[in-house]
Amino acid sequence: MQTGIIIPVLLRKETPLRTQNFLHTLNAIEGVGLKDHCVVVLQKTPTSIQFNDDLFNVINIETEDELIHKSKLVNEGVRYHSKRGKKFALMIDSDIHFRILDVMNRMESEDASQIGGIKPFQWFFRLDPEQSAKVKSGESISVSSSTEKVDYPAAGAWGFSIEAWSDLGGMDEGYTGWGWEDCDFSVRMRSQRPWKNYPGVGFHLDHENDRQFNDANLTLFNKSF
Repeated sequence: MQTGIIIPVLLRKETPLRTQNFLHTLNAIEGVGLKDHCVVVLQKTPTSIQFNDDLFNVINIETEDELIHKSKLVNEGVRYHSKRGKKFALMIDSDIHFRILDVMNRMESEDASQIGGIKPFQWFFRLDPEQSAKVKSGESISVSSSTEKVDYPAAGAWGFSIEAWSDLGGMDEGYTGWGWEDCDFSVRMRSQRPWKNYPGVGFHLDHENDRQFNDANLTLFNKSF
């Protein structure tokens, strides 16, 4: 396959639901035979918990602070796959559930020299705790008009050409904590290369309300654009 999967993650003992979602995502990847095409980029902080699994490729990134450094984690994952000859990367937040194999198969037909980014689904539904539990147990679910639908240029998961990523200088590692790093990357990517939207939907699994809001991220984004 010409696409490598990147799972950037910071695990904390205070967020067991996020850890459950992360393990669910890894099980889904292994279940469709994609573990050899996946790398987990694990941020290690003074208080984070560790992940040891011989089945998956793992990169450990140490930071002194507790804020998530998602851009740095993704960039390290891209370098890993680039060294192994991959043409595309598919970044997946560990709380996002979708048909990963279907997306990977579609990306096999893409030309990395002609395309920049790929939105792997039209939108995702933000699930409640009961719906999330059903998804993780393998049950089917139904969503209603009251289920929140999220439709951002790059939210939860996105694919991109590694060549285009290199041309842009990677993701901006000035963003730390939650928010705007994906918007920054997608805006810059769309200004340089075509962007494709795949059909289908994704699901955001419920987790703790632990987003690390950083006002400096919005300031950085506004200065950049």
